[in-house]
Amino acid sequence: QEFDALLAATPQIPQNQAVINALLQLRNESRVERQPYNFNLTFTGVAAGVTAPVQSFLVDTSAPFMLVSQQYQATVNPNVAQTVSTASRPNMLVQIQDQSGNRNWQNAGSPVGSIFGDARQPYFLPQPRLIPANTAVLVTVNNYDAAQTTDLILTFSGWRYYAVN
Repeated sequence: QEFDALLAATPQIPQNQAVINALLQLRNESRVERQPYNFNLTFTGVAAGVTAPVQSFLVDTSAPFMLVSQQYQATVNPNVAQTVSTASRPNMLVQIQDQSGNRNWQNAGSPVGSIFGDARQPYFLPQPRLIPANTAVLVTVNNYDAAQTTDLILTFSGWRYYAVN
């Protein structure tokens, strides 16, 4: 849009043709397509008091990912049927690390409900987080429940950005 505004403000006279051509080229080279995308991680049968094996997702090598929201789905005690009205919150801590700069996203594990919402009310980040292309994001989950085994699905929602040729 900025290029279109500059083009519209540039008088169409022969002396400006080189500038107009340069603006057109820059506009065409800078076009991106934004596609919605989710990364999902599934932690199955995490026993009480156990830290699950680290899981990760890898951002596409050709498309950075803009993380906008995070959701979870948990089944505490997978042997018991669960409905929307009986949905439970897991007693689990989550630690997230971005491998592009070995940066932890928090200083210590955070309760799932503090940084993940559910499908009805997702957790929207205070500011969208840009994850560079070809970056692995590592996630560690610790079940600090005294007795319950938990299944947990974490969803990272946002957009992948692809250059348009």
